[in-house]
Amino acid sequence: MAYSSPENMRLAATMFAFAAIPKFCEVHSPGYDLYDLSFGIIPTEHHLHKHISSYPTFHNSPEASLSSHPHESSRDFGAQQQDLFQSQCLYEQTKAVNVLLDCWPCDSVPRRALECLSSARYDKPNLTATLEKLYSNCYHNHRLKIYLDQVQSVLDEARQTLTPPVNSKQPYAFTPSNSTVVSVVTTVLTEHLFKKPAPVITLLSDPITHPESPVSLTDNYSGGRRDSTLLKHVISFLRSRPSSDKFGRQYAEDLDDSRTNLDNEQSPISPSPIPTVDTLQHHLARCNELYSNTLRSLEEHLAPSDVTEWSLFNSGQWPRITVSCSGFSPPCQ
Repeated sequence: MAYSSPENMRLAATMFAFAAIPKFCEVHSPGYDLYDLSFGIIPTEHHLHKHISSYPTFHNSPEASLSSHPHESSRDFGAQQQDLFQSQCLYEQTKAVNVLLDCWPCDSVPRRALECLSSARYDKPNLTATLEKLYSNCYHNHRLKIYLDQVQSVLDEARQTLTPPVNSKQPYAFTPSNSTVVSVVTTVLTEHLFKKPAPVITLLSDPITHPESPVSLTDNYSGGRRDSTLLKHVISFLRSRPSSDKFGRQYAEDLDDSRTNLDNEQSPISPSPIPTVDTLQHHLARCNELYSNTLRSLEEHLAPSDVTEWSLFNSGQWPRITVSCSGFSPPCQ
């Protein structure tokens, strides 16, 4: 975008300079949290006089304790007091402002400037707070201006070296290649993935282990029929699972058919021992592990395997493979 128009060349040089010019590492920002630009970058003589003249205290001044001359009216005497007070205040203000301007730049009000002002003629605590606020904000803005000037200087140097003349045309020569163009696959379809050799999936190596001690007929038969209480417990658990668990519900129906067949058997022949709940839980955990491992193996098998395939994958040209693993949790005791 930046190089699409000559008008954007300066923007391109600026962006490139911020990203690639090491000299920017040497330019450090002032680091202040707040900048109030309304105070300016330097306290002016006008603002200093205005702030200082806002905090006079006539009633504590020496001029307020002067005595009037005989036959002098109170009006004339008051005017004389005010003239003397204003004259002294202006004298002190001028001295203080000169010191403030001479000591700039500094981050706080110089003590010498405050010493020029009489505590009897000025409210120095409030005046000091006002001047400190002015000086600190001006100093922050002053440091910010220096920082921006340094940044601009680096940008100016980069612009001179990185920006070519707008109307200049750089000659170039184009030589067509005589080599054979190699066709590169730019997309992969799902059917291509399924043409890969099937991965080897390791199934369960051992069946459910039965209890070592034989189960007596009295424990498993009731009135000539098998006792299916434990099997009913497993069926109830599987049926209580969410409706989205189609496999679990189908498994429960099959177990219920088996339970019905067992209840209808009249033969007292001792069958193989029925697995306990712990055995079924152990087998269920192993089935879940096999199920998860199988999905992971399929995902790895269908994933990119070399640099070219990974390039297609990173460019968004590889089929999306979503693995959704929803196993069973053991029944509650």
